Amino acid sequence: MRINRYGKKTVPQWLELDFGGVKSFDTVYLTFDTDLNDVRHCSWKFKDSERMVPESVRDYSVEYFDGKKWVNLIDVTNNYQLRRIHRFPQVKGSKLRITANQTNGDKSARIFEVRVYDE
Repeated sequence: MRINRYGKKTVPQWLELDFGGVKSFDTVYLTFDTDLNDVRHCSWKFKDSERMVPESVRDYSVEYFDGKKWVNLIDVTNNYQLRRIHRFPQVKGSKLRITANQTNGDKSARIFEVRVYDE
């Protein structure tokens, strides 16, 4: 996580999960902050200019640690969705890292939930 000179968090920021050993997985579920407590963002009555909720993560990447190096799995740009499900060929790793490279306007990224499965 980066801290700017005023002590505030800024992107890019990352979240790392340590599985405590090597695990197989092929699916990552991510839930982002899309400000659903604001009626404009939880109904179909929003304007196009309101679609990109400032608090949501816009650009992000997902990597796993294979025991020797970090391997990139996913790169996403222009996200505005609450929930993203990423499926990929099965991999084995001991850690998973989500890096929020940019939000839709807010200075700090917010990820509500990360789920990792071997489906």
